[in-house]
Amino acid sequence: MDRIPRLLDAARRGDVAALQQLLNEDPQILNRVTSSTIYTETPLHVAALAGQTDFGRGLITLMPSLALEKNHEGVIPLHIASARGHLEMVRELLTLGSSSEQCLLKGQDGRIPLHDAIIKGRVPVIQLLISHCAESLEELTERGETVFHLASKNNQFEALEVVAEKTRQRENFRILFNAKDKEGNTFWRPDKNRENNSNEFVKKGQLENAMLVVAALIVTVTYQGCLSPPPTIWKAEKKHELRNLTCVFKDTSVNVHNAPDACPAASFYVFMALNTTAFLSAVFLIAMLSLKRELILLLASIFPLLCSYMLLLETLCPDYLSAFILVLSSFGLLAVGGFTVLIAKFLAKILMARLTS
Repeated sequence: MDRIPRLLDAARRGDVAALQQLLNEDPQILNRVTSSTIYTETPLHVAALAGQTDFGRGLITLMPSLALEKNHEGVIPLHIASARGHLEMVRELLTLGSSSEQCLLKGQDGRIPLHDAIIKGRVPVIQLLISHCAESLEELTERGETVFHLASKNNQFEALEVVAEKTRQRENFRILFNAKDKEGNTFWRPDKNRENNSNEFVKKGQLENAMLVVAALIVTVTYQGCLSPPPTIWKAEKKHELRNLTCVFKDTSVNVHNAPDACPAASFYVFMALNTTAFLSAVFLIAMLSLKRELILLLASIFPLLCSYMLLLETLCPDYLSAFILVLSSFGLLAVGGFTVLIAKFLAKILMARLTS
C-alpha cells in the first residue's frame, strides 16, 4: 500500500504511532504529500476534519507550514476545524506564529475561518477566533457580507449576539452594523427572500427586555403582597389573653406578624400560595435571562431576594410546617402550569399537522 494513503488514513483515525512509523520509513513523506498533484488534501486537513488534535499537533510540530496549505477547495485546516466546531484543534492551530495569517486567509467565496464558524453557529470557536484576531470581525466575503449578514442569513442568532457584543467594542461598529452587501442589503433589512429573518434578532432582544420588565414588576408586587398581606385574610375573632393567639395548624400560642389580634384564615393560605407561585415564576424567569445575558450582578441579587422572601413567609405563618406546605404547594402549581403549557403545545402541533395534511 502506498505510504501517502496510509498517512491520510492514520490522520483520519488519529493514529500518532502510525505517523511515526511512516516517518521512519520515509522521512520526506510530508514533503511528498504537499507537492503531490494527485492528493487534494494534506494530512492536517484530514485531521482537522476528524478533530484529531493530537495527530494535528504532531504534524504542525514536524511541519508548521502545513497550517497554511490549501486543499482543492482553497481552504486551510483552520477553515475546516472552525466549521466543524473542533475547539481544541482550532486552539492548537492558533498556537503557531502564523495564527493571524490563518485567521485572515480567505477560502471559498472569500470567507475566512471566522465566517465559516458563524455560518455553522460554532459559538465557542467564534469567541476563540475573535480573541486571537479581532480584526477578522471587519472582513467581508466576496459578496460584501459582514459577520452580521452571515449570522442573520443562516439564522445563527446566538452567534449574532456574540459578534454584536464583540463588535460593539470597536470604533467602526456603526459602519459594520449598517454595512450593505453587494446586493444593497443590510443584515437587518434583507431582500424579500429573507424577509422572515429580517428583524428576528432585534425582535428577540426587544421581547427579552419586555419580559425582564414584566418579571421585575411581578416580583415587586408579589414581594409587597408578602410584606403587607391584606387584612381580610386574617380571622380577627380568634383572640387570646395577653394578645397571644391560637392559630390554625398550630397547637401552641404565637404572635402573628402585623396582626397581633388575629389568626390566618383559610384564604391566607390560598393567597400566599398563589402569591409565592407568581413570585417564584418571575424570579426564575429573571434568573434565566440573566444567565443568558451574563448579567452577573442581577443574578447574584436573586438568591438574597429569595431568602428574604422566605424569611417573611416564615414570620407570617403560624409554624414552620405551614410555611413548608405553602412553598411546596407553590412549586406544585409551577409544575402543573409548566406541564399544562407543554401539553397545550403538543396538542397544537398535532392539530396543525392534521390541518396541513
